[in-house]
Amino acid sequence: RPVAGRVLVAGRHVGPTVGAYVLYAAAKRGAAPAAIVVGSLDTVLVSGAVLAGVPLVAGPDPRALAAAGLRDGSLARVSRDGTVSLCG
Repeated sequence: RPVAGRVLVAGRHVGPTVGAYVLYAAAKRGAAPAAIVVGSLDTVLVSGAVLAGVPLVAGPDPRALAAAGLRDGSLARVSRDGTVSLCG
């Protein structure tokens, strides 16, 4: 499923070391997510987000966000202070 312009929510990042470049390349093609929200960080994800210019928020438990009503296709806002809120 395309993630361009969407907030991508995941429990944690597990991926190859080339993941930073993949995120950067997606941003260059206009296919990067609007923001990424994860439960925990790793250096590959952080470096990729910085290179791609994608806001990255760590800490919210995706299960808690789901319990609050976040579902696939939900409208969400990620503020500058890292607060994730549901819209509508």
